[in-house]
Amino acid sequence: MDLNLITIARRASLGPRIVKTYENTIHQINGVEGQYNKIAKADIFDANELLFNRKISLIGIVSLLEQYLFSIHHEILQSFPKKLGNDKFDIDEVLEEGGLLPIISKKATKKVLDVAYGSFNKQIDKIVSAFDIKAVIDPDTIEHVNEIKCSRDVYAHSPDSKVNMIYLQKAGSKSRQREGTVLIIDEKYFKESIVWIKKLLEDLFNNIPKKFKDSNALHVFRQMWENSCLRLPFETVWEIDGEMPFPLDFENDYGFSSSEMEVYNLFRYIYGRRQNHKPDFANYFARWKPKSKEAQLAYSWLDCQFYF
Repeated sequence: MDLNLITIARRASLGPRIVKTYENTIHQINGVEGQYNKIAKADIFDANELLFNRKISLIGIVSLLEQYLFSIHHEILQSFPKKLGNDKFDIDEVLEEGGLLPIISKKATKKVLDVAYGSFNKQIDKIVSAFDIKAVIDPDTIEHVNEIKCSRDVYAHSPDSKVNMIYLQKAGSKSRQREGTVLIIDEKYFKESIVWIKKLLEDLFNNIPKKFKDSNALHVFRQMWENSCLRLPFETVWEIDGEMPFPLDFENDYGFSSSEMEVYNLFRYIYGRRQNHKPDFANYFARWKPKSKEAQLAYSWLDCQFYF
């Protein structure tokens, strides 16, 4: 069984999800920064309240960064489960979860969490590798953002906001103060932190290969056709107008066998949801066994249905 084939339909929205996740994260960071600025410019708050505003805002922005990194890493591993590596799929797990697809999601979650709880450098390396990013993400940017994350941990978990050994070990050469001192978060540091975090997000997003950003319904529809038993070239049966495929002759059976017609009906149904072409999945899976590409294509689509 081809693990990447059984998740092919999921990739019909991969590109839009990659773009939307990035845009939403930037939008939310801008929202936190905007709220911070409103409070910072008001003259009704004392110094301690303004300091609290900076700490809470920084904690929020770092959390948005972490959620973004988790989301895109999880997304690519679910969409291309071969990137999970040599993880084995135990038959008891398959029976308990009800199929491979829930297990893939579960294993992707575990792998992403394992990476997230390790060093920040390694987390970025794993994401870069998963996305086949060839460009070098600026190490100085990564180190700065790592220090910001370490500062967030101090503000979130240390009641007196004092530097501890954990901060010093994790922040390394970017450590800002010595052990036992109160970790400063002034206006300058807060603003620079936002710049560094946005720079890392932008660098990662801009270097995600086009093949992933362009993975949409039309792209996957064509890939599904080319991986099926239907021998005719895609352009013989479909024409493209923008992001839409259109059948050249919707009622033509092109001389397909009865087994092939079940597969062809799946494509016609994805295109138009016509009841007279609705696949008979009981018959479909009787004709196409689980190890066949045709069965895997159908499993994939049933898990992540898309239409035109």
